[in-house]
Amino acid sequence: MKTYCTNWLMLLVCCLVTLNLKALPLAEGDERAKAMKWLTALQKKYAAENLKFDVYMSYTNEHTPDVLLDSTSGVLMLSGSNYYFSIQHTVTIKNDRYCVLVFNEDKLLGIGKAAQAASPISQLQQMDSLMQYPGVTVKTTEAKNTNVIELLLPPGSEQKSLRININRQSGCLERIVYLIKTDNLVDPWLRKEQGKDAYEPYARVETRFTQQPGGIDKAVFDEASYFIKKGDKLEPAAQYKDFKIFQVTPTL
Repeated sequence: MKTYCTNWLMLLVCCLVTLNLKALPLAEGDERAKAMKWLTALQKKYAAENLKFDVYMSYTNEHTPDVLLDSTSGVLMLSGSNYYFSIQHTVTIKNDRYCVLVFNEDKLLGIGKAAQAASPISQLQQMDSLMQYPGVTVKTTEAKNTNVIELLLPPGSEQKSLRININRQSGCLERIVYLIKTDNLVDPWLRKEQGKDAYEPYARVETRFTQQPGGIDKAVFDEASYFIKKGDKLEPAAQYKDFKIFQVTPTL
C-alpha cells in the first residue's frame, strides 16, 4: 500500500480523537446530529484515557473483499493530545511541543513544531464540514454492540464511502472501512504490470483496532527519545545516531 494509505489512516484516527466539535444547527434526531453525538463521546473518552491498540489494515478491491491484495499491521498509542503510531517502517509521534517522523528504512528523522505541524483538530474540522457538504449522505445504525456511522460521497469523489464502527461497550474505535479510488493507492507501473483487470476503480481499505490492556510507557511521546536539541542544533538520540535530521516546519 502506498504511504498515502497509512498517512490517511493516521490523519483520520488522530482527527477522530481530537475533534473540535462545534454546535451544528441540526434538528434532534437528525442523522448528522446522532453521528456527531457519537463522535463527541469518542473524543471525550480518548482525551481522558491512556489507550493502546494493535492496528491491522487490509486492502482489497471494492467488490471482492475476501480476496486480500495487501495488508500491514502496527501499533497506536494515545494519551490526551499525545499520540504514537508505528506501521511498516515508519513511526509518527506528537506531543505538546513536537511532531516527529521516523523513517527507519531511509534512516531519516523529520522534526516539526507541534503548533505548526498539521493539527488534528483543524484537520477533522474537514470531516465536520464533510458531513454537511452537498451530496453527502450520513447514515447511523445501532447494531448489537456497535454504533455505525456511514458517509456516502457523491459519484466521482476520491472517496466513495467511509464507515466508522464504535464499540458501544468500550467506547473505542473498532473498525474503519473506506472506499477510495485505486489510483490513490497503487502506483501506475504496478497496475500496468498486474494487468488492467487486477484492480477495480475503487479499493476497499479496512482498519481494525484491537485494544490492548495495561499501561503505556509515556517515554514513547518524549522527543528526547528521538533527538536532542542543543541550542539551535538538533542531534539524533543514541538509538538513532546513524539517522539524518530534516526540519518539517519553518521554526522549532
